[in-house]
Amino acid sequence: MKCKKTCSASSRCRTRLKSDERTKDIGGMIVFVDSNGKTSLRELADFSHFKVLREARWSENTEEVYFDVEGHAWVSIEFLRAYGRQQNLRQWLEQLDAMIAYAASKQWLDPNSGRIRAHIEDA
Repeated sequence: MKCKKTCSASSRCRTRLKSDERTKDIGGMIVFVDSNGKTSLRELADFSHFKVLREARWSENTEEVYFDVEGHAWVSIEFLRAYGRQQNLRQWLEQLDAMIAYAASKQWLDPNSGRIRAHIEDA
């Protein structure tokens, strides 16, 4: 079941789906970690969800992504911001800041490491 709502890139989709449908069918910004540990961004315009997609169940920490023992990924906020600055995407950076503020309100930030928490999915 896909979300039937039309959400803007800066809004948060609040549609409730069964737990096994939440991340599989709804898009969102993806931090992709390939089988060599190389990190890239995908689905950049969708700020409604945030996840790490990893190939071959990659579990080693990289400069951009830290995998904790509780099953979460912690993504470097500086890595995300650097992408927006390199591409000169002022509006995108504003939307990223809104996503980070939302994450902070849910306690999904680690202020000590400068990282934001993300769900993990295996490719």
